[in-house]
Amino acid sequence: MGGVAAKPTGWVTITATAATDPSKHASATVTVASTGGVTTYTVTFKSNGGSSVAPQTVEANGKVKQLDKNPRRASHSFAGWYSDAELTIRWDFDTPVTSDLMLYAKWTKTSTAVSGNAQGALRLYPNPVTNGELRVESELLKSGEKIEIYSLSGALVGVYEAGSTEVTVIDVSRLAPGVYVVKAGGSTMKIMNN
Repeated sequence: MGGVAAKPTGWVTITATAATDPSKHASATVTVASTGGVTTYTVTFKSNGGSSVAPQTVEANGKVKQLDKNPRRASHSFAGWYSDAELTIRWDFDTPVTSDLMLYAKWTKTSTAVSGNAQGALRLYPNPVTNGELRVESELLKSGEKIEIYSLSGALVGVYEAGSTEVTVIDVSRLAPGVYVVKAGGSTMKIMNN
């Protein structure tokens, strides 16, 4: 009576030889499944100075789920996830996961308009706005406080509420290209929407 030694999961060729006649043998390629359930891998996100991102558990050959919200970093725009620390290989979210994985956030510095006093500053970025998202940052803004946007003619074109974090993202994609005045936290600044 013979036996088969434990094999790792995946494709394995097993050869059986007759105990009474060593010249008789047969081979078969089989798939060895894990007896402990489904194989999973951990995908860790290194935000490189941005807000933290929770890791994901992905089944073997599954795909990393795109995040509902990208991480945030003051005075920077998120530029994607990369599979190498040097930020040269952009991660393709259609790639199957075959091992534990670390993804690295890439950032681009944005120009920032700043207005403030000794008690704190209001920062607006990017300025000019190029992707339809204006970030408003201030230690002085409280959650729910109004952020108002006016046209240069003085017409109120939008009222927004500050979020619960120091950075509030405002969707300005519906605004026509041009220059606008932003009032928030006792400060007034101009932005350009492209």
